[in-house]
Amino acid sequence: MAKELKAKRPPKTIKEKKFVKAYLETGNATQAVIDAGYKVADRNSAKTVGSSILTKVDFSSHFEKAGLTDEVIAQNTTNIALRATRIVGTANDFIEVPDEPTKIKAMDFAVRLMGKMAPPKAAVDEYGNTVIPVLTMLNVHTNPE
Repeated sequence: MAKELKAKRPPKTIKEKKFVKAYLETGNATQAVIDAGYKVADRNSAKTVGSSILTKVDFSSHFEKAGLTDEVIAQNTTNIALRATRIVGTANDFIEVPDEPTKIKAMDFAVRLMGKMAPPKAAVDEYGNTVIPVLTMLNVHTNPE
């Protein structure tokens, strides 16, 4: 039997509100649990608690209050996706090339941040191709050869 997904809810308790504030400042759920004052035995326990909170609590209103709307994320992600480059070569002989992994990671991050997609899981399609999570939404695959 498949587990039913529950709708996320706004933070209710003071600790959850502190967690949200700390998480938005650091981007680290484990540290946010510790900073919010949750009683945990160690960092591994904090990681578990943080993961649980992230699956239950809806952050979207906090993003909007901070000016981080879907449009802003889309614009910034587009900028990164279109402009990310890296330098290849030696100090005297180099070229600038597109940085595809950075572009894909930026798109993946933005989509997950807005809660529109679950964290990525390794996947292989019926042809043996590795499926890149963000590109799955666009029906694009890579073929590792």
